[in-house]
Amino acid sequence: MSKFTIIGENIHATRVLRLNGKRVGPNENGVESVIYNKDGVKTFMTIPEEIKKTQPYQQGQAKHFMIAIWKGIFGNSDQIEDGAKYVINEIKRQEKYNSDFLDLNVDEMSHKLDIQIQAMKWLMGVYQENAKKPPSVDSSNSEIIEAGLKEYNGIQGRPMINSIALERLETFELAKEYNAKVILTGASKDGMPSDSSERVNNINEIINHAKNNDISYQDIHLDPLVFPISVDKEYGGHFFEAISKLREIYGSEINISGGLSNVSFGLPRRKLVNDVFAVADAVGGERFHLVGHDWGAGVGWGVVLAQPDRVLSWTPLSIAHPAAFGAALQNDPDQQSRSSYFTLFVTPGVPETLFTFNNLRLLKSAYGEMRAEKVDEYVSVFSEPGALTAGLNWYRASFGSDSAGTGVQENDVRVPTLFIWGNQDEAVGRLGTELMSEYMKGPYSIIELNAGHWLLSERPEQVIPPIVSHIRANSNL
Repeated sequence: MSKFTIIGENIHATRVLRLNGKRVGPNENGVESVIYNKDGVKTFMTIPEEIKKTQPYQQGQAKHFMIAIWKGIFGNSDQIEDGAKYVINEIKRQEKYNSDFLDLNVDEMSHKLDIQIQAMKWLMGVYQENAKKPPSVDSSNSEIIEAGLKEYNGIQGRPMINSIALERLETFELAKEYNAKVILTGASKDGMPSDSSERVNNINEIINHAKNNDISYQDIHLDPLVFPISVDKEYGGHFFEAISKLREIYGSEINISGGLSNVSFGLPRRKLVNDVFAVADAVGGERFHLVGHDWGAGVGWGVVLAQPDRVLSWTPLSIAHPAAFGAALQNDPDQQSRSSYFTLFVTPGVPETLFTFNNLRLLKSAYGEMRAEKVDEYVSVFSEPGALTAGLNWYRASFGSDSAGTGVQENDVRVPTLFIWGNQDEAVGRLGTELMSEYMKGPYSIIELNAGHWLLSERPEQVIPPIVSHIRANSNL
């Protein structure tokens, strides 16, 4: 049948609400809760104290389905009922809007497989007692998929496996054992496709494996991989071109499934500028020199604009004055293209999936000409649980739908400033650096290097000496 299959993807442990947003607040007893609408009535799911000790909560996030599932597997009878009601309400809401399947994902409940399996079993139990549509069992781990399929009694119809990729071909065995339909993705064994041809080639290859496992065309749902926010302006075109080519090859028998989840960015603004002053206060630094690269530069500009009298000297690397950079981002097609990754990075869950795919291959490639040992250090840190999300949250806090500036209206900078920029930087174009002079009202100089983005790693011998000289020239010690 020639249509897109609608898979509701909200019942995920990854889904995030802002603690200072409209969906989180006190109930009638003053207990902090997740707020939702149940049959037109404002309803509350209380947030357990144990959840408040977790890293996501401490970072301003309420992972609402994680909360519901946690209550279901660890809570008392009242908490179990509370969590189940929240899940049931979402089931009904998504069925109301004509989902063909509802996707169930518990991967972020824990790094422990036994807890993930326990969570999937509980969630599937609640689901099959209340849903009308069949489930889509979603996980990057075949054991979790198997746990969900084994728990499911089949009353709503044949389940779906989300998903099978060339790197996980063993999942076809589960499809045969549990008579499941399958989503086959356009990912390769090594990474994500860059254009329509790669998508089609990868899907052709995995369809051959499906045929070898006796999976009929009618039971296949193809996902050519469209992300909620594209990496560049051509991405959507690649997706639809792939669909057209696949229809030419396979006709109307095979279903097409796209990533139609449309999640709000939903993270609160972190008070990064205030953190800098807090650190300075903690070490007794009434006045201090400031050096920052990339996000450090972005925060540093906020510090310099907020309380310039406390900053003896300022050395931003790569990132220009926010007003100058903002003007370039608004008016310069070159900068818009360079910054297109912003919208990907603020999308919950998607960049984590991309960067961790195939042993973090994409993350490693992002570091360009950085020394191998330095790349290994970054990869080691970002491989720790929650570390990659913590880094991406800087983008989400600043460019998400709830983002805001520092509240500073003054754009003129009078602090002695040395700006260092690499003219081969893939993320920062020239126009923003040229517009800076309009805002620099104090001592100001710029060093342009024949280098990329990672200046301290690529050109330490050209970066460190001028920074030291700049600090010494502006020291009051």
